[in-house]
Amino acid sequence: MSIDTQNKSIKTNVILILTPFHIVQFNKVKNEIIDHSDFNIIFHNKKSGNFDEEIKRNAEFNLLPDIEFNFFEILYNPIKIFHYRSVIRQLRKYFIKHLSQLQRTKSSSLIVFSFHGIVPQILRTETQKFNPTIYEIEEGLSYYYKYSWLDKLLSVLYDIFTPLLLNYKLDYRGNPGRNKTTHIVYARFPDLLPDKNKSITYKKIRTPKPSLYNSEENDKRILIFTSPFSEYKLLSIEKERDVLRKILNITRDMEYITHIKFHPRENKSKYTDILKDEILLEQSIDAEKIDYHKYNKIIHFGSSVILDLFEKEFLRKHIISIKIARFSNNIKSFLNQTYCIDYNKDFKYSLAKALDN
Repeated sequence: MSIDTQNKSIKTNVILILTPFHIVQFNKVKNEIIDHSDFNIIFHNKKSGNFDEEIKRNAEFNLLPDIEFNFFEILYNPIKIFHYRSVIRQLRKYFIKHLSQLQRTKSSSLIVFSFHGIVPQILRTETQKFNPTIYEIEEGLSYYYKYSWLDKLLSVLYDIFTPLLLNYKLDYRGNPGRNKTTHIVYARFPDLLPDKNKSITYKKIRTPKPSLYNSEENDKRILIFTSPFSEYKLLSIEKERDVLRKILNITRDMEYITHIKFHPRENKSKYTDILKDEILLEQSIDAEKIDYHKYNKIIHFGSSVILDLFEKEFLRKHIISIKIARFSNNIKSFLNQTYCIDYNKDFKYSLAKALDN
């Protein structure tokens, strides 16, 4: 399917969908952004999930090339520069081919869920030739990340060195929610977004009021959300295992019924030998589909699920946020509203106290 060459009045929306949660967020705001008569060019990957029938009726779907891109790899293997230059050329060629039909449309928009990563940034570069309205729809805690002096320095260094190394200027972290090319940002908690850009309009993602209830006998149930720290080279596997082992020793001693939801991008086998009678939730399910109110306490390590917990009005003092990664201090606007614990020499005492509270 493509744009009717005779109908230049059609508005075309270019939409980048990379995860099932992107579809969830898109469905919350789509009626404010697109019209049923619009034509939609949707770029997606194999992990994006299923689209609703309304979108399918007037859309062209394009499967993205299967690529891996980790800019920091260049520090360990400089020859990767040539590989990543090739990846960028491949992506630009791909998008140029599929976006050529925008020449036949009167107006257009670009809808993404942050500009973190090479794919959305190259899509933006190639779409900007057609002067689109650019929307960002908040996808997680990265939007509420407050830049430190080191982040600001890295942002400048990216501006200087990525054009020299890659023949393409890559934005550090994608500047979610504050990118100067963006026109409108939708966020669940726009008031908590740091370092807003005055040229951007910020709107709230409106969601139905949650139906709250007390599940039976939830006093001794807890849920733990793990994070893919070692997979992203943020922590060693040894430290991840040590943290979870200490938590489980305490929950067992306190006779909690413990449920664990491993992150979809984690290799859960790294924990196999430290698990006993814990109940493991299906790893691939979306966290947002879990009934949080079955649990008395929920433990996480800086997961974006905290946004959904806030949105669904889970009791904030029963959310236990354990700070084990460096970025924890950059998302204090959220963590400080929960029962926040540092991973230090007093950790066991602090966690026991939190669970007993």
